[in-house]
Amino acid sequence: MTERANTHRFQDILLVTIGTLGDVLPFLVIGRRLQQQGLNVTIATHEHYRGKAVAYGLAFEPIAETDLQQFTAHEHAWHPELGVSVAVDKLLLPMIEPVFELTQRLALGRNVLTLAHPHALGARIAQDLHKFPLWTLYPSAWLFQSVHARQAYPRVRMSSPDAHGHTPLRHRLLDWLADRVLGKAELKPGILIGRKRPLWERRFGRSLFKRVSDDMLAKPVNNLRQRVGLPKIEGVLTTWCHSPQKAVGLFPSWYAEPQIDWPKHHLLSGFVEARSSAPLPEDLQAFLNDGDAPIVFTFGSEKLDNQAAFEAAASACRSLGMRAVFISADDEDVPTEQRGDIFFVRFAPFDALFQHVSCVVHHGGMGTASAALRAGIPQLLVPYSYDQPDNAVRLRGLGVGTTLAPGLFDREHLVAHIRALINCETVQENCRRYAQCIRNDNALEIITREISTALRPQNWK
Repeated sequence: MTERANTHRFQDILLVTIGTLGDVLPFLVIGRRLQQQGLNVTIATHEHYRGKAVAYGLAFEPIAETDLQQFTAHEHAWHPELGVSVAVDKLLLPMIEPVFELTQRLALGRNVLTLAHPHALGARIAQDLHKFPLWTLYPSAWLFQSVHARQAYPRVRMSSPDAHGHTPLRHRLLDWLADRVLGKAELKPGILIGRKRPLWERRFGRSLFKRVSDDMLAKPVNNLRQRVGLPKIEGVLTTWCHSPQKAVGLFPSWYAEPQIDWPKHHLLSGFVEARSSAPLPEDLQAFLNDGDAPIVFTFGSEKLDNQAAFEAAASACRSLGMRAVFISADDEDVPTEQRGDIFFVRFAPFDALFQHVSCVVHHGGMGTASAALRAGIPQLLVPYSYDQPDNAVRLRGLGVGTTLAPGLFDREHLVAHIRALINCETVQENCRRYAQCIRNDNALEIITREISTALRPQNWK
């Protein structure tokens, strides 16, 4: 009886995540599984996701003073060169202190294990201050950086004036160098440093990313740290954001091979599947049953202003003689002229939909990519920014897809890329092979087992 009582002392899990649905959904899936195991689970995130949290049966805590639409509705939120700065200014920085305060309030005074997104920087500050158990969970692999593996970084325009109207000389030089070497960001949104490049070049790339990300984030992070009595840190996104206790990659080792310079105490679980129990909408199911397998076009759960992209997609489908499913949360994205071979839907569960389609054209988000891998369908990747260029490089390396720069997203390029994808037997074979690999993953079981072990009283320090 005493052992049972001790075991049940540790029953609380706090999930802290920020960002778009691809950053939130894996936490919801993990939270539901942990709740099914008898744990008390609370998720703290944007008010925008309250309904989804409730649908997953989780207690919900909104992160105060944050509005996801400040980021998603910004005209440059998905720009290949300006998007990162928008995300930092409208999403990451405004949330540092609210996340810190919320994590302090919910994680202290009782034995709670906190599972946080690495971009929830306030949670890491709270951990450094109070030393409570906190693991970082990574929906994609791009922050697991290594000088020993292929690495893709997003393009960042640094030369916008600061609050005093000044532009540091080093920022202007970095932008000039990027433009001269790489060309327009719309045509090359990511900076790829291959495994076969000289070691000095790979180290330079990582050092440059550290400098750029610290220029954006280190000062506000350190301002809060100093106010609460903590020393300054550097390497915000290269070293410090990783929990010193456990860093959990929500992807398998065949997707991103572990490296010796990855975070210490890392664990790879495999992809977390957001399986839906609801059937597809009846009208969508009827469309799927009424002809050949269509192409799916989607550009992310929160991306707006996709009218031009969907118009190009509709034109490409007419040239190919293929049907399509367009997915967007914005009704204004629907092309003004549609034929019966294009179906528009605001949302559809990918696990059910992708069983009926020939390929998917998408932005390179990890949730869409892993669902396509699981379904065994080719992917045409159109990466804009953030983790998307890195995801695209990894998927292309697996031989399951190809990449099209946003600046080349037109009828002619779409027709050529889609035709090559669906007619390439090598791509089809790779898709089948990795679909089998992903079906053998047991991510939720691995995470549940690891957490169950950590929650044993003798393992708490």
